[in-house]
Amino acid sequence: MATLNIAGAARQWGVSRQTIYNKIGDGILSATKDASGSTEIDPSEMLRVFGEPKQQTDSETDEPLSNGKAGDVLRQRIEIEVLKREAAEKRASDLQADISAMKQQIERLHVREDARDKQLEMALKNVTEALRVALPAPGTQAPQRKGVLERIFKL
Repeated sequence: MATLNIAGAARQWGVSRQTIYNKIGDGILSATKDASGSTEIDPSEMLRVFGEPKQQTDSETDEPLSNGKAGDVLRQRIEIEVLKREAAEKRASDLQADISAMKQQIERLHVREDARDKQLEMALKNVTEALRVALPAPGTQAPQRKGVLERIFKL
């Protein structure tokens, strides 16, 4: 795919060159240097950061594009649409993977919840049994406990 120089990208997307340089400097927009050292930008990067190109006329004459330039613009638009489709498919794939991971996490949480419920049931049984042993049955008198003096003098 063809790359764009900074000025061409700025013209085509209707932004200033300084805006593009700022985005590159901030790490928002990626760019490469060609053999001569000039900065080149992939149109897909421009599309990702700035959206659709703004200009569709010949920038020098501000008239409709000639057939040769119109073909180039159409090819570039097709490339952009292909990139958009690929990006959408990647997002859909990533979202599907996220959904699968979340389903697995939910299943693990359900298993943990079931195990915790079983632990709580066991603890409740243990507490109930301990209370049953420690407390007399309802309607019965607990045996009177003798005090220290009563035990010593066997009263």
